[in-house]
Amino acid sequence: LAYSRADQERESACNALANLALRDEFQELIVREGGLRRLNQLALKRPPQSSNVRFFVALALARLAKQPDVRLPMLDSSVNADENNSTVRALVQLGQPPPTNPSRASRQAIDALALLALEDGLHHKLLVAAIPDASVQGGQRPAVLEALLWQAAEKQPADFKRGALLALRALISHATQNAQLLQVLNEQLNFIWMVANEALS
Repeated sequence: LAYSRADQERESACNALANLALRDEFQELIVREGGLRRLNQLALKRPPQSSNVRFFVALALARLAKQPDVRLPMLDSSVNADENNSTVRALVQLGQPPPTNPSRASRQAIDALALLALEDGLHHKLLVAAIPDASVQGGQRPAVLEALLWQAAEKQPADFKRGALLALRALISHATQNAQLLQVLNEQLNFIWMVANEALS
């Protein structure tokens, strides 16, 4: 159903996946057997899916991310073989503020990113994750840092803001222990600062 041409059927499928993601016996199956891949594709599909589809996709991803045993597999290279439809890119896309996404979808996506960022084994993957952007020197711009900083700065519910701040602290703390990652972090923060200054001028 998630591959159906009918919007209502895609919505029902994503709602079902979000419900199954609450049950321990289905979480790894969703990740390993193609469910996660389809959720990522729907999050990144152009033109954008309906607001309900995007919400159920974000909800399913957030519920999966809440399970510690599933976090590493969610970013495994076998599941994310297609860089254009990776879990990180899907979450960053869904985490964009309104009007790009309804707030309920963006909050779930940022919550998922924050949970993944608290996982020691995922710090490196999340910190270096970027999205293609022809307007940026080198062709890429920060993804996860931008999303988390937006969440921490906006007037969001306290639990979402707290999660984003904890994730930022974890990523920055991890980067300070590695010279190469510290350089990456510095470059990304410089880019974000530059964009912010241009927006204010």
